[in-house]
Amino acid sequence: MNLLTWNVRGLVCACPRLREFIRQHCLNFISILEPLVSQDNGVFYLNKIGFSNLFMSATNRIWVMWNDSAFDVISVVDKGQFLLIKLRYIPLDFLFVFSPVYGKHTRAERASLWEGMTTFAQAEHIPWVLGGDFNIVSNLGEYKGPSCPLIGDMADFRNCIDECSLLQLPTLGSTYTWTGVRSNGRIWERLDRFLVNQEFLDHFDTCNIQHLSKAASDHCPLLLMCDIASLHGPSQFRFQNMWLTSEEFLPFVRQKRETYHMFGGGGMRGMASKLKALK
Repeated sequence: MNLLTWNVRGLVCACPRLREFIRQHCLNFISILEPLVSQDNGVFYLNKIGFSNLFMSATNRIWVMWNDSAFDVISVVDKGQFLLIKLRYIPLDFLFVFSPVYGKHTRAERASLWEGMTTFAQAEHIPWVLGGDFNIVSNLGEYKGPSCPLIGDMADFRNCIDECSLLQLPTLGSTYTWTGVRSNGRIWERLDRFLVNQEFLDHFDTCNIQHLSKAASDHCPLLLMCDIASLHGPSQFRFQNMWLTSEEFLPFVRQKRETYHMFGGGGMRGMASKLKALK
């Protein structure tokens, strides 16, 4: 299951890249932040990008698109700076909540975001994943530039993560997801991220985040990739060179070959049967 969130800073220029991401990563669910186009044009862009369903937040800062062949959206609650989308991933019959986030720019304005997240986390115990632009870093290691972010702002974010029992996942790609020029010079920040709770993580064997390269926006697109190993079938037989260093190896193989002489057939079919037995 793959999910994408991206602060596009204008959907008009981002459409070609979005279609490319959808094709490359087999996406059936995306969240778009700051589309900067009228809601009246929502259906036009839905068709242009190639999805079957669309939800637009009241502030028009968050758009969500999905295909109902892969996701069954049960309910959507608009909390202003984030959404609570209860949905089912049909291939796995997996029920969870996804929250696209667009945090406001000041500490005072973000207070309601942290409060809303904490209230939900304490009231519900359901697999939950959040992704988007939180507009704040969680520590100084996520910032590079001539000045420093405010300590209190970062502490608020970290406290919210802790109170919600949220986890940050392994990330591939650039450390920073946004760059821009301020009055005192250029800065780099990790403003965008995915966060998950343990209930969500327990449903997958692997979960990773990839910061894709920037294009048409000053924010990186973020791709969440969740996988279950059993979906790919049994593991292949792999020969290990170290087996040859054991004096017991050849007698063991010879014994198994004699034991499993009943595997009929020749060629690759017979070989596959014998390798399966040896494994």
